[in-house]
Amino acid sequence: MRAAEGVVVLLLAAECLAQASSSQKTAVVRLPAVGEASCNVMQDGSLEALGVPFAAPPVGQNRFRPPQPPLHRGAHIDATAYGLPCVQDNTTSTIGDVSEDCLTLNIWAPASQGGSLLPVLFWIHGGGFIEGSGKLYNGSNLAKLGIVVVTINYRLGALGWLTSEEIARENPDAPGNGAVHGLLDQVAALRWVRQNIAAFGGDKSQITMAGESAGSLSTCAHLHLPVSKGLFRRAIMESGSCVAASPWGSWSATSKQELSRNFIRSVNATDLASLRQVPVSAIIANEYLTKVANPSVDGWYMQRNPAELPVATKGMDIVVGANTMDTLWAPPWISRFPGGTDLVPTTSRALKSLMIGYFGTKIFDVYSAPTSSASKEDVAKEFYGLSADVCNECPKHLSAQKFLAADDNIYMYEFGFSTAPIKGLACHGCEIADVFNLSDPLDISVGSSQLNASYEAQLGDTMSKYWASFVKGGQPRGSIAWPKYIGNASTGQSLKVGTDSEGKPRITIARGLDARKCQFFADFVKESDDHMQKFNNFCFAPVPLLSAHAGGEGDAQTAFVV
Repeated sequence: MRAAEGVVVLLLAAECLAQASSSQKTAVVRLPAVGEASCNVMQDGSLEALGVPFAAPPVGQNRFRPPQPPLHRGAHIDATAYGLPCVQDNTTSTIGDVSEDCLTLNIWAPASQGGSLLPVLFWIHGGGFIEGSGKLYNGSNLAKLGIVVVTINYRLGALGWLTSEEIARENPDAPGNGAVHGLLDQVAALRWVRQNIAAFGGDKSQITMAGESAGSLSTCAHLHLPVSKGLFRRAIMESGSCVAASPWGSWSATSKQELSRNFIRSVNATDLASLRQVPVSAIIANEYLTKVANPSVDGWYMQRNPAELPVATKGMDIVVGANTMDTLWAPPWISRFPGGTDLVPTTSRALKSLMIGYFGTKIFDVYSAPTSSASKEDVAKEFYGLSADVCNECPKHLSAQKFLAADDNIYMYEFGFSTAPIKGLACHGCEIADVFNLSDPLDISVGSSQLNASYEAQLGDTMSKYWASFVKGGQPRGSIAWPKYIGNASTGQSLKVGTDSEGKPRITIARGLDARKCQFFADFVKESDDHMQKFNNFCFAPVPLLSAHAGGEGDAQTAFVV
């Protein structure tokens, strides 16, 4: 940043925050690349800007196009209320109304900045690439720790990931086929932040991209994409890796193309022009909205699976982690699948049949075969442990090792707690309330009480401070020193974050799991496309089928097929 530019930026931030420290409820922020925005002023003087457009509405002719520049340059923006979430199936959630006109972001900035620009946390929401919204994550408590927090919306489902060669042909200068438009929305939001965040006291050269689940996968993808290179300095990946097979990292282009064709036919469209005429209500009601569910190779921006791409930037600071029951097999998530918890094996025979069905008998080279005397509870515990290894632990370690080889600084964590109600283990997404230090339940469909079961005020204080310190300087600091990750799954140290029997924070340093397990799965998926698909399918609730392998002797159990 040039000296003169820096002076102007600080003056703008100072003017904005001077208004915020007054007793008024709103303040006008002048945005250099936009115009001006009316923002909320909180009781402590901090600023909250909600529903700020970062791109043109992706409607009409902009539907299924890459994000276009905002249309409101020089205009006044009302940034006092959240924008609507992007189109998703809202019939089974509590997210409320949705809209195609959804490419907005939210900003929280502290009142006192000490005369200098502050580092920025850029948060990408999870939701399997088919649901969620930036409005679910209030960044005000994190901002109080001396950072600026940004959350965003991006296009979901068929509207964000549709594959069509017509899309490639109409963009000859960047002929991507549409399969990564949701990721390009994230890039557009990031560029908007770099252009305007100084007006909120944020430092564009100190941006940390972060996210959970699909947000973590997105962050991982951006670390590999040339289009994202140089736009952020640090990264936090919570429960999702794009460099190993998993349901959150399946980037297959072939199956995606067929699903996209089915979607187009199902809404009675024949080409891109007619597809843009389909009412959004028909898209929301269409079963393929959520089946066209993830990014895939698009031939331009993402030319190969991220696992096959080099890391775009070396020397990054990266946090990567997972939860102790971080799998969709586990409560509360499994209740969303047909059959629910009936799909969890209850006998050692059923568990052994499942393990062989997916991974063959060689899996017993690295895992013990279930003992015939194991109780129902012991079988479930073994199954959940295997699921966590397959779906998040090993992808986490394999991801860390790839970034380590690219000379990145890696910090790993494991999040868990022992205060029930889920057998003392933290479910997928259960860390979010503590990261954001939010005592109020998150408004998401699986049940806020379950996802906030881990929250305890001291744990929230502890975890949010680790995250904020990383955003500030690239090294997470807290009650105990967090060592860098070096080596492999067996030797690499991680911060184990949890609670004791009284619910108070318990922070320790731990090593990972047997590295042979992760090597087994890494080798397994490389042997054939069929193995890759089995690995991916394992992390979804599989199709139950009554089988002689699981039954017999009066023990009718559920067998598992891929």
